[in-house]
Amino acid sequence: MRAGYPNVPGMADYCVYWFRKAHDHLPPCTAADPVAGRAGLVGTQNIRNNQSRVGGLDYIARTGTIIEAVDNQPWSGEANVHVSIANWVKTQDATLLPRTRKLWFKVEPTAARKLRRRGTGPASKEYELDFRECDQINSALSAEQDVSAAKVLSCSTQPQRCFTGQMIGHDSFLIERKQRDELIRKSLNTQEISFPYLNGREFLAGSGELDRYVLDFGQRDQLQAAGYTSAFDWVKKNVLPDREHNAQQGIDADGNLRPHHKQFLSRWWQLAFPRPELMSQVEKLGRFVVCSRVTKRPVFVFVSPKIRPGDALSCFTFEDDYSFGMLQSSAHWQWFMAKCSKLKSDFRYSPESVFDALP
Repeated sequence: MRAGYPNVPGMADYCVYWFRKAHDHLPPCTAADPVAGRAGLVGTQNIRNNQSRVGGLDYIARTGTIIEAVDNQPWSGEANVHVSIANWVKTQDATLLPRTRKLWFKVEPTAARKLRRRGTGPASKEYELDFRECDQINSALSAEQDVSAAKVLSCSTQPQRCFTGQMIGHDSFLIERKQRDELIRKSLNTQEISFPYLNGREFLAGSGELDRYVLDFGQRDQLQAAGYTSAFDWVKKNVLPDREHNAQQGIDADGNLRPHHKQFLSRWWQLAFPRPELMSQVEKLGRFVVCSRVTKRPVFVFVSPKIRPGDALSCFTFEDDYSFGMLQSSAHWQWFMAKCSKLKSDFRYSPESVFDALP
């Protein structure tokens, strides 16, 4: 796939290739044949976001025109996913196109309609669509200002300030308070490499009291890590066998370990992605900012640098009130909605597309 379509980003959804193939296959719409060059496809709702948009609808919009679309609706089948629909014409000649475009969007059904639908199927499948006529529909399947071409700004990335939290990689790196107390009793220095752990569950629904800890040896080599006797023995017993097993399962046809399995096995005592670039900044701060990566509306919170953030959180290495206010502002919220990727009807904070290009 990568060899056949080098211009489609590797992170694009597979259905994007079919949008691209359909557009290439279409004959142009011309005055001699005004009904030619037309297509309409259902795709994942991610076709309007980030790398999927770049590979498909951006490509279509360069020589074609989207004339009708549904931005986001629940899929009618059994899978609990959302889809987008795009209809387009392979021309940009205004004389061959309808005067206005039609953009469909989901609306809240009336109370009477909700009552009639009760018991007819899953609530997640119940929705109403309405449409508005507009002058244009961009490749993000929106009639708003098109910000898809916004460039990454050096002031947002040098130094990097927005990160995804740590990816643990194995459940045994996470321990309960009682387990931590037991490891400390055996080896007092366990306190130095065990940290309160904050992930999406605790952030969105917790009481504020963190009852899980992560064993994080940071960038210490194996000899240094072994100095934390009880924690190292715990990880050696509970993590190493699985990483050895996964490495064996991941051997390719030529007898070589797959690169990521080889990497995890070579540093089996470390978290899968410990984010040293994030933690090196956090450790110098009095506090830093986090929000949930998948959310209906991002809520930003200051947390202690003693906490280790999980990969369900976006982390911002700011400790000042001004930066916090900027993140929580309506301007950032509007930019976030326009630039983020989506998961069903929720938004996903993606640093590369949202923060790195934030004006």
